[in-house]
Amino acid sequence: MNNTRAKNKGFVWWELIIALTVLITLGLFAASAFSNYKRRSYFNEIVQVSAPFKKAVTDCFHNQKTLKGCNAGNHSIPAPIRKAEGGIRSLSVIDGVITITPIAKNGIAASDNYILTPTVSGNTLLWTSSGESVRQGYAKQIKNSEN
Repeated sequence: MNNTRAKNKGFVWWELIIALTVLITLGLFAASAFSNYKRRSYFNEIVQVSAPFKKAVTDCFHNQKTLKGCNAGNHSIPAPIRKAEGGIRSLSVIDGVITITPIAKNGIAASDNYILTPTVSGNTLLWTSSGESVRQGYAKQIKNSEN
């Protein structure tokens, strides 16, 4: 007499647990990557706001031959942003240095500021970015760039 058991053709518990563990792990990685993408995307909008201010500071420098006095609200530089709008809590320009403070949202803290500092090189301005947003990787580091 042949004593054989019928084989079970379904999943066993440990196979199910392993499959769930793999799916959960992949989900956590995807959620983390998406969260980081949202932060960088949100901050990209904030960085784009600096473009007209950079151009205005450059024009001020070419007209005045100095950065001293190239402040928001003077020499055709747009007025400072003091009331929160869009993703920006505040934006100031003092002697050509542009400082943007974001609204805390999407994992961005109000302390994750973005600073653009111009340096005179002959008759051009070279821009360098700094601030907590650059250290955190939300904004690209710009070093001695004309744009």
